[in-house]
Amino acid sequence: MKEMRTFLVIWVGQVVSLLGSGMSGFALGIWILQQTGSATRFGLVLLCSVLPGILVSPFAGVVVDRMDRRRIMIFSDAAAAVGTAVVVVLMYRGGLEAWHVYLATAASAVYGAFQRPAYSASVTVLVPKEQYGRASGMMQAGQALSQIFAPLAAGGLVFAVGVPGVLLIDLATFLVGVATLLAVRIPSVRPEDGSDARGLPLWRDTRDGWAFIQRRPGLLGLLVVFAVLNLSLASFQAALGPMVLGFASAAALGAVMTSAGVGMLAGSVAMGAWGGPRLRIHGIVGAGLVFAAALAAMGLRPSLPLVTVCVVATGFAFPILAGCSQAIWQVKTDPAIQGRVFSLRSAISNSTVPVAYLACGLLIDRLVAPLLARGGAAAHLLGVLVGDGPGRGAAVLMVASGGVAAVAILGAALLPRIRRVEHELPDMVKPTPAAPEPVEVGLALEVATA
Repeated sequence: MKEMRTFLVIWVGQVVSLLGSGMSGFALGIWILQQTGSATRFGLVLLCSVLPGILVSPFAGVVVDRMDRRRIMIFSDAAAAVGTAVVVVLMYRGGLEAWHVYLATAASAVYGAFQRPAYSASVTVLVPKEQYGRASGMMQAGQALSQIFAPLAAGGLVFAVGVPGVLLIDLATFLVGVATLLAVRIPSVRPEDGSDARGLPLWRDTRDGWAFIQRRPGLLGLLVVFAVLNLSLASFQAALGPMVLGFASAAALGAVMTSAGVGMLAGSVAMGAWGGPRLRIHGIVGAGLVFAAALAAMGLRPSLPLVTVCVVATGFAFPILAGCSQAIWQVKTDPAIQGRVFSLRSAISNSTVPVAYLACGLLIDRLVAPLLARGGAAAHLLGVLVGDGPGRGAAVLMVASGGVAAVAILGAALLPRIRRVEHELPDMVKPTPAAPEPVEVGLALEVATA
């Protein structure tokens, strides 16, 4: 792991920062529900955490390619810390309102739109290409740790130190993230053709990033596959609560959600230790079929053991899916343009997430659930498949999500441009030189501005 030393330093800092962000997000969600009692306003917080980042991502990627990626990550963490500090001050003064939380959440999503591609693109120059799958698995593990431990820690800390105390802990984790970035250097990269686009308009660089993807049908097809998979994943997230609460308690739902995090952590650790198959597309297809089958199966019966097993399988499969895909993109994309390409990829593949968040609730409440209510128009037809009564409308949506995911994975397996993407496209990453040694904390901080 010596050749990954610099990456490991950054990874530790980002995991700590991610845990803090997860705790503060959970705590602010509790505050919104306590102050307003409105599920709609809580849903707006979720939307604010996703949509602004999607809208900004294409332009953020251009900035990532033009500027020092370490400085961008430092600036993103520092700016997010300032936003959290403002919320803490407002809360202590008794002036915090719901719209402040929406604004702070949206701003954090924008900063993340810069931080994530800078982080991903930095991995390419810090880690040997044969270790990309392992590095991606470790990054997924950080997200899984946040999903498991952040709600548990925040839930206890809210009662011990209050929501402001949780936010102060988040501020401390941001400092850890910044300190680890100050302690390393990330090599700069130039395009393969030696060009420098810093004097060009942002929109032109964004267009060039799209042109890169468009000229490579295998990558474009893979992008579409993951947009569909993210639609299924977001539908699962939206439908899981109503489905489980239809036949079990809120405590049972909490246990199921923790199980999902455990599955994700196990899958991430497996990917980090294994690194994925030699042909990553095989990992995508294999894990994707497990993901799709588990989604569909968990909606078939109102059974807590069935749902728990399927949720663990879903959580286990997705990090392998994502890790194999990330490794393909890293190897096949010129490191000098990975910022704009990865940001466009993120914006397009995640564009289906807010659609699912907005549509699933309406579909469950106003269409499917009434049809499946006992005595409803479709109770006899669909009830044979999933049963009828409370929560079974969400179950139908869960089964449908699994079917949609299966179609996407079969497309990846059967369409030759996607199936042969690793054979047909040249590797754009040369052998990685030994990573530079970490330097002493205290390097001059030059903040990049967007």
